[in-house]
Amino acid sequence: GDAPIPDFAFSTICLGDTTEFTDGSTAQNSTIIFWTWDFGDGNSSTATNPSHYYDSVGVYNVSLSVTTDSGCTDSVIIPVSTNPLPQADFGPILGCSNSQLTFDDQSTISSGSISNWTWMIESDTILGSVVDHVFQDTGVYPVTLISFSDYMCSDTVTKSITIRKGPLADFVLSRDCGNTTVGFSDDS
Repeated sequence: GDAPIPDFAFSTICLGDTTEFTDGSTAQNSTIIFWTWDFGDGNSSTATNPSHYYDSVGVYNVSLSVTTDSGCTDSVIIPVSTNPLPQADFGPILGCSNSQLTFDDQSTISSGSISNWTWMIESDTILGSVVDHVFQDTGVYPVTLISFSDYMCSDTVTKSITIRKGPLADFVLSRDCGNTTVGFSDDS
């Protein structure tokens, strides 16, 4: 018989996710009956379409060896990357009612870049690394940020934002007639 042509596909991998491997091997005039996977981290499988969990970021040389019912064998090695998760973070956590509060992304990632941000503030969903919001009333409000890497790996953080009563600037003008001094009194 002819040698099989091994091939496989896999899902994009973020640290903490299970990777799904899909066999794409073909054989002419025979049937593939054995699959041997080496995931490049000391683990292996004989399933046709296995799943595997990588416990650290890195590039793993995954090998698939297939054997046909006529005893022919061939293998392929494809590098598979496990990508880091961002660490979502933002500030500030204090603000005043009826004043614009600017939330600034402070997320980090060990390699790659952060490319998308989704904020959930009150009933609004806002996109961008820096967003503005006005809280009308005092209180404690949950604000959520989801940071996405360039590989669409994500992390979520929710912080309680304390909104205090904003200052009210006010003054009184006392005016005399003629060439007298004008006085201002702070009523804030």
